[in-house]
Amino acid sequence: MKICILVGSNRRNGISRQVCGLIKKYINCRAIVSFIFLAEKRIELCDADNNYSNKKCSLNDDMEYIIKQMIEVDDIIYMPVMHAYGTNSCF
Repeated sequence: MKICILVGSNRRNGISRQVCGLIKKYINCRAIVSFIFLAEKRIELCDADNNYSNKKCSLNDDMEYIIKQMIEVDDIIYMPVMHAYGTNSCF
């Protein structure tokens, strides 16, 4: 089984990174776990005009890589940014 974890935290060595270590420690023996740290990726704002639904997107960012990684796994876990009592609206 392959699992991809999308990490939304913008802190390089925050609690999310520690949680990733625990996940890797406890799940890695049963599955191949990969992490995508969204703060380390270049993600441009998409205007969602649907002009590229049948062809390659014109934005030159890391979304193509991220989507490819997500398609190739069995499960996806999203670890959102946590601020006090809720998640952030964007990352």
